[in-house]
Amino acid sequence: MSFESIVTQQLTDITNVINGINNNAKKTEDLPIQNTLIGDSKIRISTNGVSESLELQKILDIIPSDLQNKINKLGRILLVTNTITIEASSEWVINNIIYIINSNTDIVIPYTTPTYTRIDIIVANELGQFELIQGIETTGIETPPFIPQNTLLVIEVIVSENTISTRNQAIVGNIYISKKEKLITDNTVLSGTDQFITLESDESGFYTFTNPGLQSIAGIIGNSTIYAGKEITIQ
Repeated sequence: MSFESIVTQQLTDITNVINGINNNAKKTEDLPIQNTLIGDSKIRISTNGVSESLELQKILDIIPSDLQNKINKLGRILLVTNTITIEASSEWVINNIIYIINSNTDIVIPYTTPTYTRIDIIVANELGQFELIQGIETTGIETPPFIPQNTLLVIEVIVSENTISTRNQAIVGNIYISKKEKLITDNTVLSGTDQFITLESDESGFYTFTNPGLQSIAGIIGNSTIYAGKEITIQ
């Protein structure tokens, strides 16, 4: 084989290698999505033209603690018969790890034994999943199960032998509820009489109506923040 042939073959081999690298190269947006943030993952950084790798955990370690363990986004929650669907997309943080679900999650809620009731909870966990925690069936007063460590409460589910309802949906992001609660009892409203109730500016939020003639509530008007889980009790 002549020298020219050898050089030509080597150039061809080098060209094939380069083409293979170019064909397999991907832009950042073409890479698979890491839905669960892994601390051992590395990113490429450059300082004064010098490239280095940096573990994500080192970034997570300096995040202030008040940004941890919360639900940042929560998909709409739908209840159809005994199936709860949490729509995409949801995001939460537990121990500095970010978890993301970009698809719907269906959770089937088992009914109770006849004459019994139960409170279940749905939590977001460290596996990047929504998890159903069943309570204990009772013929008395139901109590929800304890929220497992390193999980976040998403919603409570009230269960009977043939009905299912929900309450106390999670607060999302940096929306906080004042601890103070104020009890207002009103026995004066007569049936057919309009009565306006103003929510307190100090975020008090527990109202009880005991008038037996009360038939309906058309609406509540006020400047106070209405948040998921604020209780309005009607007796």
